[in-house]
Amino acid sequence: MFSPVLTINNRILKNIGTIEAARAIIDEAPLIPAYERQFQQEACALTLRGAAAGCAISALGFWAMGQYMRSLDNSSIPSLGMRQEHFILLLGVVVSCAIVAWATARISVMKQLKQML
Repeated sequence: MFSPVLTINNRILKNIGTIEAARAIIDEAPLIPAYERQFQQEACALTLRGAAAGCAISALGFWAMGQYMRSLDNSSIPSLGMRQEHFILLLGVVVSCAIVAWATARISVMKQLKQML
């Protein structure tokens, strides 16, 4: 079985101390409100991108499935065509995801701020 032999010299110990000091400064630094808004905006933008892509893929899949079902000419299978209302609902999903992302980012950042102070 492998048993490594580790040695800590003064240079390694000094570097570890420097890293620990830098980490302590970062851990104790207060979060600036501008960064809070930036985190919220980034979370909202990421969620919007993901939700929009997911809705677009879903809409394309529903449309393709509707086209395929129409080509079968089978009266026992209901139509899966998408009307304008369906696209509006998909847009609503994107907006609701953005609102959830904004609220989540705001709550988590505020929780972190309270822990720091």
